[in-house]
Amino acid sequence: MFSKSEELKKTINLSRGISLTVGSIIGSGLLALPGIAYVKYGSASLVAWATTALLVLPFAFIFSNLSSKFPSAGGIYEFSKKAFGDRISQIVAFIIAGTWPIGIPILALIGSNYVVRVFFMPEYLVPIVAFIMLLLVSILNFFGGEVSGNIQRAVVTLTVLLLSFVVLMGIPRVSAIELDVTPMTVWRAMSLIFWAYLGFENVTFLSGEFKNPKRDFLASLLAGLVCGVLVYRIELCRGWFA
Repeated sequence: MFSKSEELKKTINLSRGISLTVGSIIGSGLLALPGIAYVKYGSASLVAWATTALLVLPFAFIFSNLSSKFPSAGGIYEFSKKAFGDRISQIVAFIIAGTWPIGIPILALIGSNYVVRVFFMPEYLVPIVAFIMLLLVSILNFFGGEVSGNIQRAVVTLTVLLLSFVVLMGIPRVSAIELDVTPMTVWRAMSLIFWAYLGFENVTFLSGEFKNPKRDFLASLLAGLVCGVLVYRIELCRGWFA
């Protein structure tokens, strides 16, 4: 059923594709990874963010090439099926499906912890807020890529504006930092930061909804990667005056 991309509505243009890519890359990692990386590795994390972005760049070209040739709701399942046949693709599908029951609730709990603290809510509401967030996301999925893309664009824009505001307000408190960068500390920081850039594979599941995947998919991934790097760097800047 995944290969019937003709049944999908072609509603995702370049701007929506960029928003979906940015949202997929930064995700909940924005709430935790920049702070953890800076606390553990200091100024080496500044170098690690840029270096890791270069290392994950081939993923954008690989997934773009495959999604342009085989646009489908199956995403990487469909790619593995084309390359290795049904048996391997079924294993891939089970692996992907197996990560969702564990990973998605954890992401929701991370986000709900922030919501509870921002609005001074009691701790016992964390799982309830997480459930509501998952419910809302599930409902949005029924409306397809057009609606989710528009919402994602609004969320990403608001996130960037809020982070930029926080950084600008903290500029008067910025003091000089000592650069303590060695190959080992950069490598250790990269091993942590690498997980922040995962997300290209999620966008492949929407390739069948792109209006022009051959033209817009690669541009969406590359622009999304650049925006994701900038957002993470803005968030990391908060550590300079924390």
